[in-house]
This record gives sequence, C-alpha cells and structure tokens, in this order.
Amino acid sequence: MSDDLALLLEDITRSSEIPRPPDWLEPLPDHLSPSQVSDFLLCPEKYRLARIVGLPQRSNVKLVIGDADTKANEANMRHVVETEQMLSVADVKDAAADAFLARVEEDGGAQEVDWEDQKPGDALDKAVLVASVYRETVAATVRPIAVEKRVELQVPGQPLTFGYVDV
Repeated sequence: MSDDLALLLEDITRSSEIPRPPDWLEPLPDHLSPSQVSDFLLCPEKYRLARIVGLPQRSNVKLVIGDADTKANEANMRHVVETEQMLSVADVKDAAADAFLARVEEDGGAQEVDWEDQKPGDALDKAVLVASVYRETVAATVRPIAVEKRVELQVPGQPLTFGYVDV
C-alpha cells in the first residue's frame, strides 16, 4: 500500500504528460484524501486546476442531491449513536431539505448550480425521497458506533492521507 501511494504521489507531482506550471512541481500537498486521489485518477488536469491552482468548480444537481442525502443520513446515524433511536422519517426528510437548501446557498445560489435537465424543486423532492427511502429500508439494519470518524495514514516522506468513515 505505501509503495502504491508513493508511486501515485510521484505521478501527481512529476508526470511528464501533465502540463505543469511552476506551482505544480513542489511542494507536495501536506495531505491527501480519498476523494483527492480519485479526482486525480479520473482527470489529472482537473485535479491540478481545482486542488493546486484553486479554480472554483461549478456544482451540479448530483452533488447537491448526494450531499443532502449524506447529511440527512449522517444526522440520523449520529442520533442513533447518541440515543440508540433513529430519527423519525419526517425529521430525516427535514434534514435532507435543510441540507439541500444549505448546499445550494453554499454554492452561490440556484443560478450557480448546473441543474442539468431538472428543476431545482424537483431535485429537492428527489433528495428528500432518496433520504427517506434509505431511512425506511436500510437504516434500521445499521448499528453505528461512530459517524464520520477521521482515519489517517502517514507514510514517511509522503503527504498525510486521511478520510472519514462510518463505523
């Protein structure tokens, strides 16, 4: 694993196939997350523009719905950890709607989100539906002991790799 990570980091910083301005060469990032590694593997130039150069990336309907679903389920699982009881379906729906609206606001408003072929209201309804279906069909089978727990991997001489997991 550590050899693979070292090779990936070498590719990120030294690949001759990637156009590299001076700030792309060094220093290595001080940390890497699984999403950063995934971004790089999908499109090195997109990774460079977003993570190194710092160009803002436009949000899209899938990210907004996914974030709302994640936040609603995270709220439910945190409640389970704290009380050993699930939130009501209505509370999960409210959490999804609140997270959806917060994400749209965070992204600069509805005009800054790529809604693809959906209307914002329909996307909100979809986010609420997805979160409530998960709550009603899957959540009862999950017994978390931690939600969004940070895990780290430090390889000497390489950036810190970390992520968040539900246990």
